[in-house]
Amino acid sequence: MTKRPPVLGAPPTLGDILCGAIPHCGSAHRDIQAYLDHTWPNLKIGDRKGLWEDLGGSWTMVELLEGLRVAATKAVHHRTEVRYDSAVFEDQLLHSWKELRRLLDGRPAEDIELASLYGVPSPLDELRDRETALLAMMGQPAAAEALPEVVWWYARNARPDAGLAELTATALGSGLAECGRAPQTIAGTQLVDILGQWRETGMASIAEAARLARAPIRDAVAEALAERRAPEDTHASDDDEDDVIAGSPVTTTASRQLIRTLDAVPGLRQAMTERGVVVVIDVPDRLTLAAIDGMTFTAMGLHNCRRAIYHEAPKGTADREKRPKEIYSALRFPAPLLCLSPDANSCLPPVALQAAEHRLTLAAIDAGDLATVIRAETGQPLSASERAGLADLHVTAEHLAIAVRPRRTAAAIVAELRRLTAPPVATGRGRDLTLDDLHGAREAVAWCRSTIRDLEGWRAGAPWSTVSNGALMYGPPGTGKTLIAQAFAVSAEIPLVTGSLPLWQSTDAAHLGTTLKAMRNTFDEARSKAAGRRGCVLLIDEIDAFPDRRGVRHDHSDYVVEVVNALLEQLDGATGREGVIVIGTTNDHQRVDPAIRRPGRLGKVIEIGLPDVEERVAMIRVRLGDDLPGADLLPVAWRTERYTGAMIEALVEDARRRARHADRALVLDDLLAVAGARDEGVSADTLDRTAVHEAGHALLATLDDPSADMVVALQAGEGMGGWVMLGGAARGVWTRAQAEARIRLMLAGRAAEDMLLDAPSSGASRDLAQATSMVLEMTTEWGLGDRGLVAARMDPATAMATDPMLRREVQETLDRLYTETTETVRRHAGAVRRIADALVEQRRLDGRQVALLLAEPSVRRH
Repeated sequence: MTKRPPVLGAPPTLGDILCGAIPHCGSAHRDIQAYLDHTWPNLKIGDRKGLWEDLGGSWTMVELLEGLRVAATKAVHHRTEVRYDSAVFEDQLLHSWKELRRLLDGRPAEDIELASLYGVPSPLDELRDRETALLAMMGQPAAAEALPEVVWWYARNARPDAGLAELTATALGSGLAECGRAPQTIAGTQLVDILGQWRETGMASIAEAARLARAPIRDAVAEALAERRAPEDTHASDDDEDDVIAGSPVTTTASRQLIRTLDAVPGLRQAMTERGVVVVIDVPDRLTLAAIDGMTFTAMGLHNCRRAIYHEAPKGTADREKRPKEIYSALRFPAPLLCLSPDANSCLPPVALQAAEHRLTLAAIDAGDLATVIRAETGQPLSASERAGLADLHVTAEHLAIAVRPRRTAAAIVAELRRLTAPPVATGRGRDLTLDDLHGAREAVAWCRSTIRDLEGWRAGAPWSTVSNGALMYGPPGTGKTLIAQAFAVSAEIPLVTGSLPLWQSTDAAHLGTTLKAMRNTFDEARSKAAGRRGCVLLIDEIDAFPDRRGVRHDHSDYVVEVVNALLEQLDGATGREGVIVIGTTNDHQRVDPAIRRPGRLGKVIEIGLPDVEERVAMIRVRLGDDLPGADLLPVAWRTERYTGAMIEALVEDARRRARHADRALVLDDLLAVAGARDEGVSADTLDRTAVHEAGHALLATLDDPSADMVVALQAGEGMGGWVMLGGAARGVWTRAQAEARIRLMLAGRAAEDMLLDAPSSGASRDLAQATSMVLEMTTEWGLGDRGLVAARMDPATAMATDPMLRREVQETLDRLYTETTETVRRHAGAVRRIADALVEQRRLDGRQVALLLAEPSVRRH
């Protein structure tokens, strides 16, 4: 059923408005009615299907034309008994005009080329032009700003239409007269005269006449509109410009940003009015891009400027093939072309980048923009303190949409903007630590501080390539990899955006298209927040979910490869992610595709290891905050060997909970009790066996190197009752003697149980597995066994099960080394016992203490 405008009460009719309030408007509504009936006969006879076909299959346009014809007809034939609200007609007209502009801006370039070359506008073009003139008379600012371009097109193409010429001339004259500039209504009369003369003189004088007529008409309208727009007493400072575009605060700010971006290149805006220059602008903020898409460029002085706006990367093959054709067609016109998208590398076809004389990034919202939109919204100038409150704010379009709202004072808007843009306040707890509060990750913290200095240089004008903008951080779970990225963002006072492959895959339908779109959206969000040389951290958690493509062999390998390739595309390019620092985290960096780890992407690979005792003391102190000032935390730190940052944070919170349940303040014993809680319930026999086992390891390590940096401890958890940790860099190259010494150290725990206790236990299972694996590597890979130089990497379980001779050789080597280890333990059985007893008492010994216990018998003999 056809949608009809409603008949309202008895306000002034459209005829009253057009024929009374606006002088000489004459037959404007009749022209619209007659044009509709003549151009679309199916509209007059009510053939909706035929009209739908005439309009290219657009039911929206069918509804609009039907509603527009009814409104115009009632305006023409109004009776006293039939009252029609003029606002309904104006709303219908405005809706139609906006839809026509959207439809015509998106049509194929070939259709526009025909009209441009032969000066023959399409029926929809003519309808849009009539509506532009009529809406301008009704006081619609956007239509008034577009009107000079309509006039100029008809003048340039010498296709005068008497009705349209009279209508546009009247609209121009009326608009100027309302602003108190009655003498310049001559501009409208001159236009009618010029169009009439062109009918008689032919084409010879068109170019000269157009050149002379264009500037006065355009300048007169622009001046009148500026006067209409300006408040009576703005008290505007030098920062407040008069280019407030009608619309939302986002639209006004977007227009100012666009003008400032173009003006940053000397002479560019002037060049865009004289020749067909191509400019590419990255607009990372999607809300800003949408605002630019909906505005007219005429108000910014960009006459005849064509636009190609893409809001996202192409979807599918058809879209990828369509976009280059659109750009090629646009390049056929001798007019400037502005290409806008969130990221030109992924959204624009290559031809646009090749044709562009300039590639720019939209200027960030500055304090002048904020002062202008606040003044426009409130109608009041800003005070000095309010202006000071806008300084150094990193505002996005979303912030504007939230903060700048009706009925708010300037002070309230400024306060809201400051709240929305304020970085999180570091409290020293949880996930809001700064780099100063981080301990146990020296290399990572040093890289973060260095990158912050790089950011400062970039903001001062250095190229983005000078910034170390990608890192891969790896280490055991809970060591603070994610926390480092968060602390980096807090310390640098820049936003943090997070993402991961599981998160992107969980978006919507979880197929390839939605996964890649979610990934692009996350990177686009980071680019948006980094705009204006602010910078942003993008954290990709568990990045090993993007596997090494070389090892992908399953049925869904194409999917995996496509996802990894998409990530590489987002990571690539010095300008493609300018301002965005990407940090990837993983437990195992070897599983990450090497292409992700290469320089230029995540080239800085940083290991986040377990903190040492001094670092643990510092970590506990940070998390205690103001609690237990001056307390000696070293005994607590000794009981937290192999603790990660997450475990230490949990330790402090558990101690606070213990004190809270006891209804008292936190004391040191709470920390000690929680740190030793995992040892509760362990029997004395089990504790002694574990101590003897670890003492055997410590003995062999000390005999091998008396000055070794070593810690031996009794500490329940992770399937172990104790452990020995050797400091120093991990050995990468082994001789046979060095390898056999390390194997004897692995076997020493079992040997100590065998010599000092009734029998060995299953506690040596890990040691035996590691020793067996190392002997196997010596024999089959390193060429250090009795099998010659043949090297073949083999899985230990498979190798031992399928090769009896190999198993015999490994067994013989292990037996020999175990016999040697047992003999060593027997000779130093007293030292092993002393080390074990000290462990039971102190729970932790370092290398110096073990060496003293080992030397104690010889000291006593002297």
